[in-house]
Amino acid sequence: MEFRQRYADGGFDRVAERREDQAWLAARLSTAETRIHPISRGRSLIADAERPLALSPGELGETADAILLGVDGGDVCHFAIDLSNVDDGETAQAYGASWHDLRDVAAELPHRDAAILAFARGMVHWHGSHRFCGVCGGETASQRAGHMRRCLTADCGRMHFPRTDPAVITLVTDGDRCLLARRAIWPAGRRSTIAGFVEPGETLEDAVRREILEEVGVSTGAVAYQGSQPWPFPSSLMMGFRAAATDSAITVDGDEIAEADWYHRDEIPKALATGDLKLPPVDSISFWLVNTWLNGG
Repeated sequence: MEFRQRYADGGFDRVAERREDQAWLAARLSTAETRIHPISRGRSLIADAERPLALSPGELGETADAILLGVDGGDVCHFAIDLSNVDDGETAQAYGASWHDLRDVAAELPHRDAAILAFARGMVHWHGSHRFCGVCGGETASQRAGHMRRCLTADCGRMHFPRTDPAVITLVTDGDRCLLARRAIWPAGRRSTIAGFVEPGETLEDAVRREILEEVGVSTGAVAYQGSQPWPFPSSLMMGFRAAATDSAITVDGDEIAEADWYHRDEIPKALATGDLKLPPVDSISFWLVNTWLNGG
């Protein structure tokens, strides 16, 4: 079963071929139908009815730093813009909206709106963290409609492109049992799957086995890919797996993981009903991994 999640939409056209078409970009940024999505400190403007607020170029005024996102099925062009340097309260009041973290409202948004806001959030974060060249330290400038930054130092000129951090997230199974763990910073009862970043020189499968062994001390054999999810909090790509345990003894690392246990398929619904077990939020691939296994997928 394909993972239908909140932060991606394969049908959204990113129009990469238009990123250097200055005439086309100028025309889109002078059209009232164009939608510009404001982002401030990772948050989006949401209107009263839990509707994302997108502004027209005329409403926004200054669009020089707008980042091209793409065109939806109705031929409406979408951009993102960083308003972190503008007073949040004044902006919200001016447009009759309020600032919200995307994760707090994603479940209530239409699928495409959540995907566009995730894209906007990720791009704005990348620009904010790459204002200077990682090679020479010189200032960088946005190019290609926001999809590249170039170092302005004459003898450097390095081009920098948006990046995401690859991470693996895995449901470990042992027959009719799955392993769920609680991170040390989480409240009692909350459990999730095992996750971690892929290191240089690793395959995804190697990263899965290493993270499981490091965090809960369980060795695994067969590893099967299940699906992926962009996770712009701030800039990860979560690749979901299921891994079969070859031993069942658990030894938590005591650092990242505070507790871990095996849960029988029949036990989980009862624990959820009593509140003894809390799964990850429904917008996450972790929830999908558990729920799919729980329902026999």
